[in-house]
Amino acid sequence: MSVKVLNSGDYLEHNLVNDLFALEVEELVSKGLLQKTGARLKVNFAGLVITSDQLIISLPKTLDYENQQLSKVQLAQLLFQVFKKYFSSSQRKSLSVEPDQVRSNIINGISAEKILIDYVRNGYLNFHSKELSKNYSGKIDWGRTINKINPIHSQQNVVYSDVLAEKKTTEKKLITDIHKLIVYECWEKIGTLLDLPVPDYINLNLHRSKMVYVLQNFLRNVYDNKRINTLKILLRYLKTGSVSQQASSEFYLGSTNFDLVWEDICLNLFKVSELKTLNSKLGFEWKDSQLLGGEEYTNTIIPDILVRDDDSLFVVDAKNYNLKKSRPGQADLWKQFYYAVSMDTIAKENNLSLANLLFFPSLKNTLDDSNIKLLSTIYPTINESREDIHQPIYCFGLDLIECMKVYTSKEEWFSLKQPIKEGIQYNI
Repeated sequence: MSVKVLNSGDYLEHNLVNDLFALEVEELVSKGLLQKTGARLKVNFAGLVITSDQLIISLPKTLDYENQQLSKVQLAQLLFQVFKKYFSSSQRKSLSVEPDQVRSNIINGISAEKILIDYVRNGYLNFHSKELSKNYSGKIDWGRTINKINPIHSQQNVVYSDVLAEKKTTEKKLITDIHKLIVYECWEKIGTLLDLPVPDYINLNLHRSKMVYVLQNFLRNVYDNKRINTLKILLRYLKTGSVSQQASSEFYLGSTNFDLVWEDICLNLFKVSELKTLNSKLGFEWKDSQLLGGEEYTNTIIPDILVRDDDSLFVVDAKNYNLKKSRPGQADLWKQFYYAVSMDTIAKENNLSLANLLFFPSLKNTLDDSNIKLLSTIYPTINESREDIHQPIYCFGLDLIECMKVYTSKEEWFSLKQPIKEGIQYNI
């Protein structure tokens, strides 16, 4: 399998797009993966595109492949886990202009992982023990028939309207073959990302709807929990839009809005006990004239991330910018200043020092080999003079690779609070 690396924000010529992707340009544009910009096409997503013979990695715009230590496959494995966790969260927003279409791809990818994990743990569905059914299609088991079935007595004859016979071997083999086919297809999609060996390949000329019919019928007569679970995840995989070997195996997992993913990553860097939900005291009150119905309503400003410890309150916003190439706009900065204003009274009431922070994805080699480092401090000005009424905004760079590793594991990273305090104190 060939592996190619792009970056969200890259510009591609049409002929290169045709070489990279199996789908037509218009379909890639409609999915939100590419954006037309004149004669060229802009890569509009961060994530993975996987076909039977190619893996395309589109990195977030702030992640430079040449300046990090992971291999291409390791990067793909990490991104897969990041997006899987992100889209499994109940509070996540849709990732594209066609959320239902892309969402099915995401669900399908997660189901594929479950199938492969089940296969590694339990192997293929095999039937070594004799299974019986009320039919005449297999060899009749007269011993069990006599013990289990009530006969009909007619004069001197005993008649069995039903008998217990072995299920046809062909039916059992078909179930195993369907399982093998689905496992192989799942491996083609994400086997490389899970570092799994190539499973058995089988050429089974059977439409997906027929597979669903066969598995559903078989499930009705299965009572072993392990097999029931395997059959259910196979059916779930088929019903979420997966295809048989006759159709395209191209698979997408990613986001056209990595800003939201970065925000979720930053939120998960803190312990749950550190995150606080506090009522903001800053907002806007609307009083409409009679021309608009004469109604009154208010809205308040609530920061994305609030972190509190014994002596500090951190107001945090995650920004997906490379500060060497671009900066947040004026509206974002003033909003962040107002966040601090809204929390200032609460901080004073609780004898807490307030810190106003922006988190930017960076790489360790740009942070003096640290996981977190103060990059810049923003002060509001009036008539070109520094204005000291508002808290300054401290901009910290966080190593994106390490943040993603923490986000996808149960391991705890070192506390962010101490290096933040040290960075602010050093700046003062």
